Amino acid sequence: MRIREAADAHGIPVFFAKADHRQDGKDAAILYFDHNRDRQPWDDPENGRLVPYRANLAGLPGAEVIDELKATDNDYIIPKHRKSAFFQTKLELSLRARGIDTLVLCGSAIASGIAATVYSAQDRDIHAIVVRDACNPKAGPVHDVFMEIVFPRIGRVRTTDQVLEMMG
Repeated sequence: MRIREAADAHGIPVFFAKADHRQDGKDAAILYFDHNRDRQPWDDPENGRLVPYRANLAGLPGAEVIDELKATDNDYIIPKHRKSAFFQTKLELSLRARGIDTLVLCGSAIASGIAATVYSAQDRDIHAIVVRDACNPKAGPVHDVFMEIVFPRIGRVRTTDQVLEMMG
C-alpha cells in the first residue's frame, strides 16, 4: 500500500498484471505435473495431468485488483494468460513507450507469476526489483529461497522502506 501511494505521489505509473483465464479452461493446455493442486503426488504420475491456469479465472474476485490498491484510470491493467506478465501482453510496449526500464514487483505468486516476470524482464534488459516484504510470505521456504538465492541472481531484492527511499 505504501509503495502504491508513493508511486502516485511521484507520478510513477502502476501496472497491474492480472490473470485472465477462460472459465471453461479452453485457453490452457492440459499438462503433465508430478503432483495435483494440493501438491500431493499422483497415484499414477504418467497420467497425472491438470490445467495449470485454473486459478484466478476472468470475471471472478480472485482475478481482480484488490480494493486496498485502488486501481485507477491512470493505471495499466495487463491481462495475462500465462505466468509471465510479458508473455503476449502489452506490458513491454507500455514500458518502452513511457521510457521505463525498471519494474518494482510485488504480489503473491512468487514461484510462478513473479518469478516468470522477473526472468522475462531480464531477457528484455529491463531491471527488476522484487519487494521482499510486499510478496506473499505464506510461501515460507519458497519465499525465502527466491528472495535470498534466485532473485538476487537476476535482479534486486529490496524492502518496502528501501524502495520508498529509492523513489524519493
